[in-house]
Amino acid sequence: MNRYFSECKAGVRGTMRNRKNSVLVSILFILLSLGIIHSQITGALYPGIPLVLLLSESALIVIVVSQRQHSNELLSIIILFSVIWKAYIFMFPASLYGIDPDWYAWQIHQVSRSGTANIIASPYYKNSPLFIISSVIYNQVGDISASQSLIIYPIIVGVIMPLSVHTLAMKIWNNRTVGLLAASLIMFEPTTMVRSFYPIAQTLVVVFLPIIAILTSEISEKSFSSTVCLLIIFLASMFSHKLGLLIPLVCLSSLLAVKTFSGLLSGYSIANSFDEVRALSYTTLILVVLTAVQMAVVTDFIAYPIVSLFGKKALTNPAIQTIFAADPIFEPNNLLEYIWAIKYQYIYFFLAGIAGLITVIKDFENSIYVLSAAGATLLLFALNYLAPGAIPAGNARWTVFTAPFVILLISGLFSHTNADITRFAYIVLVLVLVSTQTFSGVTIKDGPDRQRYYLTQPEIDSKLFSIRYTSGPVHTDSYLAHERIPWQIQNEQPNNFRSVSKPIIERTLGQEDFKYLLFRNGQKVYRGPIQSWRILYDVRSDLESDTKINHIYSNNDTNIYIS
Repeated sequence: MNRYFSECKAGVRGTMRNRKNSVLVSILFILLSLGIIHSQITGALYPGIPLVLLLSESALIVIVVSQRQHSNELLSIIILFSVIWKAYIFMFPASLYGIDPDWYAWQIHQVSRSGTANIIASPYYKNSPLFIISSVIYNQVGDISASQSLIIYPIIVGVIMPLSVHTLAMKIWNNRTVGLLAASLIMFEPTTMVRSFYPIAQTLVVVFLPIIAILTSEISEKSFSSTVCLLIIFLASMFSHKLGLLIPLVCLSSLLAVKTFSGLLSGYSIANSFDEVRALSYTTLILVVLTAVQMAVVTDFIAYPIVSLFGKKALTNPAIQTIFAADPIFEPNNLLEYIWAIKYQYIYFFLAGIAGLITVIKDFENSIYVLSAAGATLLLFALNYLAPGAIPAGNARWTVFTAPFVILLISGLFSHTNADITRFAYIVLVLVLVSTQTFSGVTIKDGPDRQRYYLTQPEIDSKLFSIRYTSGPVHTDSYLAHERIPWQIQNEQPNNFRSVSKPIIERTLGQEDFKYLLFRNGQKVYRGPIQSWRILYDVRSDLESDTKINHIYSNNDTNIYIS
């Protein structure tokens, strides 16, 4: 009889769990539909998509923490919507995002057409072409354009990141709620999102890093298959990106130092502790050799820091003062911009600090791999944040490497929230974190009265009109000048456009010697050679009041002038 009642209770719990999951899927699909409809009607990602992403992740988190038992079904739901959202944001604009993916798409098309990597227009990626070759394979198998072939990366990131952090969380805490929380939080983490729909070679490093952490944690178990997989990923990293081996090397070196110090303090009291340190030493040594080969033989990247340190020439500073007609973007002007400009890193790293401290105190032995990786990557971020220019690239590049490990530490905090009040406080802090992340300007590369990192269809059409019906170079703002549109890539058309960002900023367009000018009047913020600027005057009025300039084409807020 007791067994019968136990089976009934289990059945009721399973039915309720399945019902909650069904409700969750319905909510997520409704929100997905609303987000797609809003973005298609308005022709913009902001503010509809950030709001929908916030509501979607909040619903996931509430369901995850409210269930005492979890099935694999919930992880599948997280992965499914992770892929759908990343793929939709990738496909939304008429162009690729930013100015790097279109360069890669051009190389993909050239390699696909010629059948050789020797045509790649970069000495570095000619020798390390894995990112481009992966897309070429998908381009050939899927019979799609070079630009469309990059959609493989939103799919890869959408699947691997939630799955890998969930796997790591289960290995450390053996707690399904913590694992599902980690998978939910990494889903819309800003830098991880960007590396999916704004794919560059670094995307492979982002994907490989948590997998390396999983395989490294199994070294002490003397798993032959894990060792072979680790070596394969190291070799793949060697031919993917200049940081492909350097970041794992920093993490492994940190782990080895912590393990060695910990072992010395304990006298290697744990039976397999010495064997684990020895295995880590061999792995780190192999990685040092591979990194040296990559930097000095596969590529000549090792020369970069040498030239940077000893080859710089003194910069001249001519005594010329320019009166700008535009202001660089530093401070927000209104509430929407203030919300958009909030640096989510403040609460992100605040929570990471608390989580790291509690994990060191309570879960040190189990979480030493994640703690070491988080500490090493956070150190790189801190160096760049406190001393800009001390190491190459901006904060976003270093934040993306910390993301899976910081998310794991923040998720692991849940295992220590035993009382209702601490659990409630934890959920509130996590939801605040999610709010600052989804509305961050990093997440979708769009915002209130800000520079868009993608082109609209009228802007694409205007550039296409310029290519087909004008002779000679067409002058336009810096971003539009450098961004190759998909038609150019597929038809191998040269990018015969010139940047006039400085005359726009300085309000000297009338003094410029140009034949054609393509101007996006709908943009209030323009990207210059180094930073973005808010225009303080009506450029269109200036142009149309100039008797030497004639208006020859218009498409929404995009216009072409001839001088």
